[in-house]
Amino acid sequence: MKPNGEKITLAESGWIVQYLIENYDKNNKFKPETLQDANQIGYFLHYSEGTIQPMLVGLLVNHFAVTTAPSQSKELVKQMIGQINRGYYGTELLKNLKYLNNIVIEQKNRGSDFIVGNKLSAADIMLSFPILGAFTRDQMSDNYTNLKNDYPDLYKYFLNLTKLDGWKKAAGKVKDMEKVIIDGKL
Repeated sequence: MKPNGEKITLAESGWIVQYLIENYDKNNKFKPETLQDANQIGYFLHYSEGTIQPMLVGLLVNHFAVTTAPSQSKELVKQMIGQINRGYYGTELLKNLKYLNNIVIEQKNRGSDFIVGNKLSAADIMLSFPILGAFTRDQMSDNYTNLKNDYPDLYKYFLNLTKLDGWKKAAGKVKDMEKVIIDGKL
């Protein structure tokens, strides 16, 4: 419901996060401090759903293609899917994790524990889901990398998010249904 009581239907997580912040963040807890921060946050709202999450979905779908293939063709499907993942989905995911790891390093050098600016933002909220997926879904790695060791700054950034009260409250609601990390522990 809108603050005026009008019913609305929202779809797309980036838009939902943006809408909630714009309409319900009365204390400006999530309000960007600068126009540059606002632009970066807007970018990451779209980046999360349009760039990194499709890589994770592709890897997940391909994982199920292998696990559900008929036994007589499983090895062939596994080889084909492996080539697709190494040629595109896995490779692109690793490029994106490296990109985010570098941003986290830059932010840390500026004294910030967050992806944009100096406080928790919609960018952190939106990126937490694909980062969680990358670090907790075994089928994502295809045994060609150890993501926690290869992107240690991004992993530490993520673990720090899991220690925030808001994260713990939200994760506590789904911990019996999903793999979640709370206070840095799976």
